[in-house]
Amino acid sequence: MAINVTMHSTRSFELIYNGNQVKSRLRFVALQILGLLVLGTTGYMIIEGWGVLDALYMTVITVTTVGLGEVRTLGGSGRIFTIILVVLGVAVWAYALGSFSQLLIEGELRNYFLRRRLRSMISGMENHTILCGFGRIGQIVASELAREKIPFVVIEKEPALEEQLKHAGYMYIIGDATEEEVLKAAGIEKARCLISALGTDASNVYTVLIARDLNPRLYIVGRSEDETAEDKILRAGADKVISPYLIGAHSLAQAAVRPHVLNFIEVATSTTNVELAIEEIPVPDDSPLAGQTLVGAHLRDRFGIIVVGSKTKSQDMIFNPPGDYVITPGEVLIAMGKRESLQALREALTGGKAQV
Repeated sequence: MAINVTMHSTRSFELIYNGNQVKSRLRFVALQILGLLVLGTTGYMIIEGWGVLDALYMTVITVTTVGLGEVRTLGGSGRIFTIILVVLGVAVWAYALGSFSQLLIEGELRNYFLRRRLRSMISGMENHTILCGFGRIGQIVASELAREKIPFVVIEKEPALEEQLKHAGYMYIIGDATEEEVLKAAGIEKARCLISALGTDASNVYTVLIARDLNPRLYIVGRSEDETAEDKILRAGADKVISPYLIGAHSLAQAAVRPHVLNFIEVATSTTNVELAIEEIPVPDDSPLAGQTLVGAHLRDRFGIIVVGSKTKSQDMIFNPPGDYVITPGEVLIAMGKRESLQALREALTGGKAQV
């Protein structure tokens, strides 16, 4: 279960799938038992001149203290060696029992198997989102992703947050998101999106840089604490950079200047609102509505939705496209309406085929 990483990240990454600590302890016990068997077998062969099978059998019944009779009559040296072997066997079994009990009491064994199951599930994920950072911002992002039923994996460096992640039922890795091995363990090669919401701009820049190198097709959203860091994160490979503080300050100003406009936007973009939503709907290459105008497709009449914008294949944003605007394959329509209406439009654009 353990994955070896570079020195400065080994400790944090072990704590995720804390297999390293559990496996090293179990491995040490196994090596002690194996070493005891080798020592006993070799000793009887040298001291008593026995064959391998007789020597191994005598060693096993001696170190396990089962009390069976001797294979052959032992000489003085053989009896002294047997006494030493019994003492060593008792010590090894006592240590093994103590280690196993400690693993059970501390819950490490249970966590080990939990993390193995988590890793197995994460390795099978595709087109998922990787959320780096489970601080105050990251927790809100995770809650939104879960509410939208978007598959995601959280990478968090602080082991103190593991219980909170387990309680929420999220897929997670306790490790350093700036490490290539950790991102690979989260399935970055098969991921659709990465959100870097770490606490420092330097960490976000480095995470974005590595993520872009590992998956050039990945859509990356970065968090910036400082305005000057936005350009660095973009140059590192992010597709979009968000500053929570700037957005928060802007919302405060809008609440004072245009409260009704802000309320409308909050209602339209809130995932808790069941009546109204704004969503982006890609137009597939083989869409049956491709080539038709917005008026000709009767989108408002058929679905009761409003197309408020379009992101073209050339990444140009068109606001409030006119009625004669032609629906083009590869673009993304930004539509507003009831959730069931938006879903009906999505199905119409895809010809009823499910989108990946």
